[in-house]
Parts: sequence; structure tokens; C-alpha cells
Amino acid sequence: MTKDELILEIQNAFKDIKLEDGIGMYESNCIDDYDLPDSPKYILEKKKDERENWEKLLPFFLSPEIPVGFLLVGRWGYMDAKGKRFVLPALLIQELEVNRLNNPFYDDLVMWYSTAEWMTILSETQVSVIIKFFEFQLEKFIQNDDVIYFDLYFYYLEAFKQNF
Repeated sequence: MTKDELILEIQNAFKDIKLEDGIGMYESNCIDDYDLPDSPKYILEKKKDERENWEKLLPFFLSPEIPVGFLLVGRWGYMDAKGKRFVLPALLIQELEVNRLNNPFYDDLVMWYSTAEWMTILSETQVSVIIKFFEFQLEKFIQNDDVIYFDLYFYYLEAFKQNF
């Protein structure tokens, strides 16, 4: 499988996903900052969240200007299940396209304090494409003789599979 084929599979697996009433990136940042839901900042930030088409997030995620820890500091941890599912395909594509190995999704797989309950809303097709993502990354690390990342991603893959 090529990178482009995998990206197409990710896009297809998540094509109809909407944020709905979920907590998006900007709203989760407000929650992390202890802003009250009726505060002007909270209201304005929540309006910034894309709710209909996660692919509209891609230019942001693929921009070289996005801070490396943008989702690591608070935002991801305060998203609900719908928010995480909505952002996840953009994170996967970001990692494939710009090789940013800082995906906060992995924290939900391996950190003792996190819960993977939100993953139960993933469809079988989405689970399958995430497994393909990990397998693709593992193959890449084998080709590059990158033992450290191979071991890490193998661990992520096994942790992910344990949730299903």
C-alpha cells in the first residue's frame, strides 16, 4: 500500500463524520483554560470549530506553522469522543504527510491515566484503517531501520488492538 492509497482509505473511512454536538479543538482549549461556557471568549472560540467536514482541518494540520504541541497541550485531553473522532483522520494524515510523530491519539492508547472508551464510537471500517495506518508506519520504520520508532509503533498497534 502506498501513502496516497492509505490517505484515500482514511478519507473514505471518515468521510461522513461530523463533529455534531461534540467538543472541538477550540472549545476544548477553552475548557482547559477554565473559561466558562457563557463567557465571550468561550462562545467565540467554539464558533471557530469546524463541525461539518473534518477535511477542512487539513490545511491547518498540514501547515508548517502549526505548533508541534498544538493538540498535546490540553486540547486533545478535553475533547469528547465525537471531537476526538472528528480530528483523528486529520492527525493521521498529518503524520503521513509531514512526518510529525507527536500524535496525541497515542496517549489514549498507552497512558495509564487515559481512557479508551471514546474509541468505541469508531466504526469497523475506521478501526481497520487505523490498523492499516500502524502497519504502514511499521513497514516504513523497517525500511528505514528505525528500531526505536518500530518498537514504539508496534506497542501503539498492540494497545489499539486491545481496545477492540
